[in-house]
Amino acid sequence: MKSNNIQRGVGSSRREREIGDAPDLSRVARMPGAGESGGTRRRKRRRRALNPEDEMGKKRKTMPLSVMAALMAMALLLIGGALVMWIKPIMDRRGDMVEDTKSPYMPAALPEMPELTAPSEDQLRQSVTEALQVRDSSQVEKYFRLGSATPDEVVTFLSKMKETDGEVKRFDLLGVMDANRMPLEGFLVTFDKDGEVRNRLAYFTPSKSGDWKIDFPAFQRRADPDWNSFLEGSAKETVCRVYIALDTYYNGPFSDEAEWRCYGIASPDVERLMFGYCKRKSAQDIAMWKILQNQQKLARATLELGKVEGGGTRQFEIKHVLAEDWVKDDTAFEDK
Repeated sequence: MKSNNIQRGVGSSRREREIGDAPDLSRVARMPGAGESGGTRRRKRRRRALNPEDEMGKKRKTMPLSVMAALMAMALLLIGGALVMWIKPIMDRRGDMVEDTKSPYMPAALPEMPELTAPSEDQLRQSVTEALQVRDSSQVEKYFRLGSATPDEVVTFLSKMKETDGEVKRFDLLGVMDANRMPLEGFLVTFDKDGEVRNRLAYFTPSKSGDWKIDFPAFQRRADPDWNSFLEGSAKETVCRVYIALDTYYNGPFSDEAEWRCYGIASPDVERLMFGYCKRKSAQDIAMWKILQNQQKLARATLELGKVEGGGTRQFEIKHVLAEDWVKDDTAFEDK
């Protein structure tokens, strides 16, 4: 039996919440695993616990590949721009540095060297071995280029070499060199005298006929007049083969640093350290600079030294720079 007092609402009406009412959660999303059996949910939880990285990897894969590509392209553009901004000033400065090297201390261009065929290392080694055994003056010019020496001087020097330098221990090939605008093939000859190591340089130079001979003045480290005549005797000048380096000893007749440039001079045949001076920006100064620029801090050179009043036995004027290294030819190095 129906009661007429009961009416069913057909419209929707929003009732205002009152204190104590439960919150209205609206539409609630379905929980993961809802509707699944308990066993299925347990297996999924166990799999996630054992492989947590799989779940993290799934989240990382959500970034679109197009976004990643765009970011990488932007990074490359930024790096490329930074490199260009860094390199350009360096290249600009490089051009300036090339121009700066065109100074009177640098040769503008080197003349072309004639093509020469040097003997083999074995031939050169055999030649220097035989040359040091020469005791007959008639055989001297077969092996040596004499310079200002005589065949008898060469024989005398070679005969006394064991007494002065000791036993020959080895020959070390120095290879092909270009000194004084001429080709050289060299051996460093090492001696042992009572446990003390000594050295001499055997430089082979070609003649016009194509024969390669040892330059005796370079091997002897010849000074002409000799060191004793120049340092202790009456000789006013000497042509000598020495080691050179820049120095700063300004004293006596060479006190004016603005006028003179100082070079340290040493020889294995002289116990004292000497000093040579030449006018700044003179032909001799420029030649000395060229030699040192090729050899860095220490170099060999053939010089003509002259005594000056008040210089004593250590300070000398560099009158001429005759050769880069110890092999001298007909043209002075300062004139080349």
